[in-house]
Amino acid sequence: MSIRGIAAALSFCLCGYCPEVSAQRASFIPVVQQEVREALGRAGEGSERIAGNFRMVVRGKELATVVLPQVRISDLADVSSSYPGDDELVIAIKNAVLGASPSIGEEATFTAAQVLDVVREVTRGNDQVGYIFPRVMKVVRAYRTIGVDEVTRALSSYLQASEREAKVLGVSLPRAEVRVPPRADIRDITPLASVKGSHFGQGPTSFQVKVQEQDKVVQTFNVQATVQEWGQLPVARRALARGDVVGASDVTLARVNLSTASGGIAQSVDEIIGQKLSQDVSEGALFRTQLMVTPPMVRVGESVTLLYRSKLLEASASATALESGVFGAQVRVRNETSKRVMQGTISGPGIVEVRQ
Repeated sequence: MSIRGIAAALSFCLCGYCPEVSAQRASFIPVVQQEVREALGRAGEGSERIAGNFRMVVRGKELATVVLPQVRISDLADVSSSYPGDDELVIAIKNAVLGASPSIGEEATFTAAQVLDVVREVTRGNDQVGYIFPRVMKVVRAYRTIGVDEVTRALSSYLQASEREAKVLGVSLPRAEVRVPPRADIRDITPLASVKGSHFGQGPTSFQVKVQEQDKVVQTFNVQATVQEWGQLPVARRALARGDVVGASDVTLARVNLSTASGGIAQSVDEIIGQKLSQDVSEGALFRTQLMVTPPMVRVGESVTLLYRSKLLEASASATALESGVFGAQVRVRNETSKRVMQGTISGPGIVEVRQ
């Protein structure tokens, strides 16, 4: 068997040459048929000369880190050629797909036989290509870790963008380590738990965090965050007694810690004015909606003003309320002049309106 014949045989073996291989790198020892080894010994040819007979060399790696969803030859091997005319073939070998990448942070293995099959398919039996592969090659999917600090910063930015005077006191992640692609970052945060009124209540609030790489969502997870929020709420300007009807002069706005305000707190002055208190309210205290009732604007037996409205005319008359009611309620009244009973809508204190 000639030396060139041996070289051609080696181009289809699992490796064929490597002058740097030593006893300490046994995993890279070429898998060569015994008769080829003996032929090389008889011919007195070293691997250096045989290596020189190949224009193109594919040298595998024991370990590679990948970023993309697919593993290519270029991830697991270096491909080089001494002949400029091989550029297109070199590129084709590098771009050949070996298989799907493992999940983020996980690893997978490829055997030398698997890689060699793909290389052979691309080179189509080209006898000018030599191969050196470890028997097993490992691929690790690259990742980075999102921690509490990064989520806290993203949540603080979200609160600032929503024009809330709020501070993140603490964040709890769903697991010790959240792995994402190296170039991915947090793009969107949305509150999941119901927000009391228009602010965050006591205790942790659930948020959904979306991680994107470019425009693609690659990871979604939920976190628990304790948020302290401040804002303006109506409070009593002076001490008020049970039975008082709250007027505009009885209310003022004050900056309070919204996170400590429990549910059922009046959020605006309009919710309070005209309400009757069922319990004493101290100066500076918040108004609780469950402790306020809307007093009737019309009481049964009282004299009221009856307004008649139509497209052509408007008139008024004295009447007696036959029912009590609040603003907007429908009540029956009796016209004291005609003694006619009719139904109208309460439009103000002591005023019932009838539209025709």
